[in-house]
Amino acid sequence: MRILYVFPFIPYPPTDGGKTVCYNLLNYLSRRHQVTLATTYRDESELSQIGELEQRCEKVLLFKRHKRWHWKNCLKAVLGTPFPLATFSVPEMKRSLTELLQKHAFDTVQVDYYFMMQNVPESLSQPVLLQNIVLDTGLYADCAVRARNPLVRLAYRRLARQCGAWELRGWKRADLNVAITPELSQQMRQLGFRDQIEVQLPGLDMEYYQPGDASEQGKEDLVFVGAMRYPPNVDAMLYFCREVLPLIRERRPNIRLWIVGQHPVPEIVALGKEPNVNVTGFVDDVRPYWNRGTVAVLPLRIGGGVRLKMLEALAMGKAIVTTESGAEGSSAEPGKEFLQASSSEEMRDQILRLLDDGELRRTLQRNARQAAVNRYSWEICGQRFEKMHEWLLTERTC
Repeated sequence: MRILYVFPFIPYPPTDGGKTVCYNLLNYLSRRHQVTLATTYRDESELSQIGELEQRCEKVLLFKRHKRWHWKNCLKAVLGTPFPLATFSVPEMKRSLTELLQKHAFDTVQVDYYFMMQNVPESLSQPVLLQNIVLDTGLYADCAVRARNPLVRLAYRRLARQCGAWELRGWKRADLNVAITPELSQQMRQLGFRDQIEVQLPGLDMEYYQPGDASEQGKEDLVFVGAMRYPPNVDAMLYFCREVLPLIRERRPNIRLWIVGQHPVPEIVALGKEPNVNVTGFVDDVRPYWNRGTVAVLPLRIGGGVRLKMLEALAMGKAIVTTESGAEGSSAEPGKEFLQASSSEEMRDQILRLLDDGELRRTLQRNARQAAVNRYSWEICGQRFEKMHEWLLTERTC
């Protein structure tokens, strides 16, 4: 098959959850099919490693989007486009894809993230698969609940309503929608979407994500990995450092925390000034940091979709403490493959429990790795996506 894959960011290096989903799927599909990737960038520095994608794809099409606070984005927001979506409106991309799809014989089109549908022509002869990775309605509704400033709360509520309308519009345009968690599928139904939804968890490269040598592991090291300008990750670390870490230090004063991820916002950078809190910023390879952690902490409270950091931690064979939100979409079993906490005190207790009980920690590590191998291999996930593309092609030609 010839597949056009539309993605909002350059997915290499795979430094966050969405990029990891795209990069792994590209790796699988490009081994068996001709894949053209259409994506956007904001700064020329992002183009330095585009050769990695060109080796895998038949062609890579790049379109420059405006910087976040460009006046055109602000104008679109004033005229009714939700501001986070306006930044990904690229008219040149839509014109080029219209011409490309008219001139070349593509079999299917895959779009990741509903907001990229604004760059896809309305009338296509090719069927469209839309992969839904996050639900912005839920994210901004959660932000509204936690906002202390009444004006900020109102702004988030308005943004949630706007994004809900755009999400529904994007879903209806697709021939097949894929939700990456059962919870996301259910939320789509609650927003009024009644057409077919397939559920497919993303996967990981199990050869790449391997448990490290036990000698590399710290004795009192906690690790969190994630893009550190993404609101759910920022909220998680601010909450953890303010409300959980002080409780742990009453018992373990020398505990170290590693916050690993690109683009840390100023509030996260400031955490690095605290004793034994290390904020790394961008790193070429997150695996040494996963390996260093005695316990992986995922204290997520807002947002939705699958947490790739949870899947990575499972694949790396980590002892994990997370929240119900942090485990969303993983299908991992609490008590067997990770420990769950619903309050600051419970999170403290679960972390201390793992630090004190080496046998329990090693059992969870073994169970986590086995769960990842059995459920999240990209060979399994890639085959399912391939079958969905084949089904779409068959349905359209019938």
